[in-house]
Amino acid sequence: MSKPINALVVGAGNIGLRHIESLINSGQFYNITIVDPNNFSFDKIKKNDVNTKKINLEFYESIHVLEKNYDVIIIATKSNI
Repeated sequence: MSKPINALVVGAGNIGLRHIESLINSGQFYNITIVDPNNFSFDKIKKNDVNTKKINLEFYESIHVLEKNYDVIIIATKSNI
């Protein structure tokens, strides 16, 4: 198995959720870190059918606690924040 790709998605609303689904459905092995201050967004993602053998998900409410280096970063937030 190849090395997993570390991905960070900031913003897990409708657009962020679509990016996360694309990562999950890509067939690659991902460690996906998701940051969103709204826990409701996390519930939507957890309800999706995720193949946990290929995807590791971590959820955070703040970007300030992150310590990893990432291969891919997706910013899916409103432009006014």
